[in-house]
This record gives sequence, C-alpha cells and structure tokens, in this order.
Amino acid sequence: MAKEKNQTVEVTEDVIETKEVDTDAVIKQAIKEFKAEQKEVEDKVEQKETDIKQIVKDVLEATKSVETKIVAKSVVIPTVKEIKMYSTHAPLRYFKDEKSAHRVGTWVKELMLSRKFTQVEGTDSRGGYFVPTELSSLLLELQYTYGVARQNTTIIPMNRLSININQLATGISVEAVSEVGSKPEKNKTFTQITLTAQEWAAIVPFSKHLLEDSVIDLAEMFVDNLARAFAEKEDYIFFMADGVADKENGGKTGLVNLVNDGGKVVTSTADAVEDVSKADVDNMMKNLPSFAYTNNTAWYGNSYAAIGILDRIASDSGGTDIIQSAGVKPVTFYRGHPIHFVQSMPGAEVDNNPSMTNKLVLLFGDLKKSSVFGDRKRVEFSTSEHVRFESNEIVLRAEERFDIAHPFAQTGGSAGPVGPIVGLRLA
Repeated sequence: MAKEKNQTVEVTEDVIETKEVDTDAVIKQAIKEFKAEQKEVEDKVEQKETDIKQIVKDVLEATKSVETKIVAKSVVIPTVKEIKMYSTHAPLRYFKDEKSAHRVGTWVKELMLSRKFTQVEGTDSRGGYFVPTELSSLLLELQYTYGVARQNTTIIPMNRLSININQLATGISVEAVSEVGSKPEKNKTFTQITLTAQEWAAIVPFSKHLLEDSVIDLAEMFVDNLARAFAEKEDYIFFMADGVADKENGGKTGLVNLVNDGGKVVTSTADAVEDVSKADVDNMMKNLPSFAYTNNTAWYGNSYAAIGILDRIASDSGGTDIIQSAGVKPVTFYRGHPIHFVQSMPGAEVDNNPSMTNKLVLLFGDLKKSSVFGDRKRVEFSTSEHVRFESNEIVLRAEERFDIAHPFAQTGGSAGPVGPIVGLRLA
C-alpha cells in the first residue's frame, strides 16, 4: 500500500498597479471618431441629393417637349365644347367676353323655360342668386349710357323703399359784427324731399323660336332692348310726365311741365323751331343765374328742336359755336355747353306734327341743382307662357324701382328766385 505524501500549495498574490488616465485625451479621441463618422454620413447624404437632382433633371429634360405641347393646347387651342358653344354668334357689342354673354343668355333661356315667376336680384330666398351679376351690372351701365337723366342729375341710392332728404331752403347770410357786439342768430329753413321708389315694369315678348338661336345673341339682344326701354321710360318720367296717376306717368310731373308752369321761361316770337333767333337763345343764357353755371350746365331738347335751333344758329354764324367731342359717344356743344338729346321732349317725330306752337322745346341749366333721382337698384324678373299663347311667345316681365323729384325746378331756393333751369317756349 502506497504511503501518502504531504503536498504543499503555493498561493501567488498578483500585484495590481493603478495608472493615472488622461481624460482630455480620451474626450478628444471620442470627438475625433464622432466627427469622422458624421462626415461619412454627410458625404453619403450629399451624394444621394446629387443623385436625386440628376434623376429629376433627366426626367424634366425627357418630358419637356411633351409638357410644352400640353400647355399650348390648354391655353391657346379651345376645346371642341368651347368651339361648339361660342363660335356661332354675331360680334359682341355690349358684353366684355363670350363667357359672360353665354352665362346671361343661358340664364334667360332657363328663366323662360322654368316657369318660375319670381327671380329677384339680391334676395337668395326668392331666387336672387340665379340672376347673373353680369346682367345686373351691364343693365345699369347701359341705362347710364342711353339715359340722359341718369347721366346728368344727382343720383340718390335708396336702401329702402322711401327716404327723406333735407335741402336748405333759405340762404346763409354773413354780416360784419363788432368784437364785443352780439352775434346775429339766423333760423334756417329746410325743405324736405321725400323719395318713394315706385315700381316700373317692362314687358319683353320672346318668340319660342329664339330658344333655338345662339344664347350669346339672345343675351346681347336682351340687355340692349331692356336697358333702352328702362332708360327711355326714366327720361320720359323725368322730363315729360304730366302728373296723371296712370300707367304712363305714375302720378309724377316732369321737369318740362314744372318749368313751363312756374319756372323761368323765355318765350320766343317765333312759332316754329326754324324761326327761333339767336337773340332768343342768348336771352335764355342771360336769364340763367350765375350759380347754375357749372361744369354740368347743358342744353336739353329733342333732336328735332335742338338741331333745328342750336345747330342752325351755329351754322349761320360760321360754325364757330358748335363742335364735336372725340370719344365713343360724340357730344355736340353750343357756346361751350353740351347738347343732350331727349327724344321724349317736344319734337316733330314725337307729336307727328312739325308745328309746336306754345311748346317748351329747350331747357338750359344744371340738372344736379334742380333735381334728384332716387335709384333702388334692384331688378326683378318673372315669366309667363300663357299671355301670348296664340302667337307662340313667352313673355318676360322685368321690373325696376326709382323715383324722381324736382324741388328747385321753379325756384332757386336759397340761391334766389330763379331756378337753375331756364326754358325756351315757342309763341
């Protein structure tokens, strides 16, 4: 049996040395490594951006010719629908573009076919939003073009059916006073003018065959005829209404009748327009008070009377008294003041009689100082296909509201006993 031997185990202890670490160096090394990695990432991103830009550039170059053709087609070349819609019509006279005319013409057709009895501008609940803005604005523009009263008198917008306007009826006096003296007190008198918008209706018959015509031509015809009808009625009421409460006059009295009955009138010794003398016309001008000589002072008369008197006198004097102004609508002048033709005033074609004995044929003065025109600025439309059934026509009814007043037709009010309008009456 083997004898056990004693074993000796040696334990060796390791000696750990502690060295001091350079912190700044470690941080600098870390920052250096981070920047290197960041630069690598930035280089990769920059390369990707360059690649993408090159791809986009290549695509744009490849599609440039195709894009140019598409744009040219959409801007320059009308579509087949547009050619069919706009090509067959007469040249535009009133509308600024075919789109506006087509919109109004389509509206007129739809109105005639719809049997809707009320289309009111500005009142959505009653269908007002269906009235094209082009129609209402163009109607008003043409009424100003055709109508003499609208062009030359004071227009008062009416935001309700009836309004009151105060006018000074007595003059403002200025007097010298001492420094310690009493100051004069003056009670001024005002004249109140009441304007009540009255309804005036125009009946426009349309043949059903018009529904087959161009909507643009229909729109042109519609606005022209309606604007002329309204303007002629406004001028008749303004100048010639006789005060009778009927459908023709509406109870209004026109400027001609007011001046003739109580205003300043020069009576000629002649009983025909061709015999009125220059002295008669000069007498009119002398009797117009100075406050009425403004940049709005003008002559008013039927073309028969105005040309037969003023143009003849100017021609007899060598043509120096009358000129033509340049512009879309030439205006004839006599003695520096424009001549406005009012076809409803006395004339041969109005009375169907060249003799106009005792007729007031000319007015001279400033309408802005004598008169006011209350404008409600609303148009209403309604239709019926039964009124003229036998003649195969559809009737469209258009309505406007306005009022006129001539507070100083017979007197100048605070300016003096003579008003701002003088008339010439034949013997």
